[in-house]
Amino acid sequence: MAKNLVNEIFLLRSLACLAVVIIHSINSVFANFGIRKVPEYMEINNVLFVIQILLMFGTPMFVFISEFILANAYKEKAPEGFFLKRIKFILTPFLVIGLCSSLIAIFQHDYISTGTILTTIYEQFLLGYFHGYFVLIIFQFYFLHFIFRKYIEGRFQAKYIVMVSIMINACYLAYYNFVEPITTFPFHMLFLAWIGYFAIAFYCGSNFNKFKLQLIKYRKIILATPILTGLIVLFFCYSGFLTFIQSKRVDIVFYTISLAFFLFYVGMQIKKVPNILIKISQYSFGIYLLHPFFQLFLENLFPNNYSLTSLVIYIIAATVIGLIGPVLSIIIFNKFKFGPYIVGKVGIGSNSISPKQFPKEKVYKKPVSY
Repeated sequence: MAKNLVNEIFLLRSLACLAVVIIHSINSVFANFGIRKVPEYMEINNVLFVIQILLMFGTPMFVFISEFILANAYKEKAPEGFFLKRIKFILTPFLVIGLCSSLIAIFQHDYISTGTILTTIYEQFLLGYFHGYFVLIIFQFYFLHFIFRKYIEGRFQAKYIVMVSIMINACYLAYYNFVEPITTFPFHMLFLAWIGYFAIAFYCGSNFNKFKLQLIKYRKIILATPILTGLIVLFFCYSGFLTFIQSKRVDIVFYTISLAFFLFYVGMQIKKVPNILIKISQYSFGIYLLHPFFQLFLENLFPNNYSLTSLVIYIIAATVIGLIGPVLSIIIFNKFKFGPYIVGKVGIGSNSISPKQFPKEKVYKKPVSY
């Protein structure tokens, strides 16, 4: 795997992880302070709303990254032990932490019965109430990846597959965004809600050198599109067109993809990803699974008397504890053999060899069709 190490991924994964933690820090603010119900706090509500919606790329970026790494690393059939390894170190922690989340949800009920327990577990795992639901998405991608390798790749042009996939993704989400009530069906649990990310990540990861050439060639567009798509997301929110704050919005698809390309380009321009971001990337899976538990603990301890100062301190504290708490837990648990099956393994770090400077002149002398 070392030969397939993509240093830019550390940047994408760490920022996606930070986005998810900060989003839940702000959610914790709303739960702790109740400022959404107070008219005089409308301005701070609007600021937090903007921050949250612009950070909604977090979970989709994780989905994108998972397929990009897969496509970059595995060019043929699945190697021996591929699925078993992921069941042990990804699916098992998902089930363990998901059960813990279910227990917390169960004990928040005034009356606990067998029906309450079964309903809560059903909601957490099958309806996707548990925040770690993206694990079930990437497991669908594991199967889809090798189906693409065998039956799709090479038989159809990449640009058509990508366009059709994004169209399917957008139409699928648009139907559930605008036609069906959001809560009637766990539409986001099916791969169709993420197929656009999959297709783009598949071809970018499979053809990484060509992908980098295209980023350089179209760098002006790459730098501009996150701003444009971000403004579209905000416009939809404030126009009342799409008001709910979720990563399963149709406009978030285009925003996340444009941001992924932008961050890849930025990652290519910097000599080395900062160590702190590499560390966050290494522990990102465990951070993703564990951070809400530490933020819930802080929520129950923190005084709920509102002031702007206490709110800012709370967001910072919730973000910091949402990072440090899981990292320390992962370090401790991984000292035991059973630890990785509960909180996941520590991810790979950056290699010590600086990536070679990419020859930009090739872009202009010999453009690549991709």
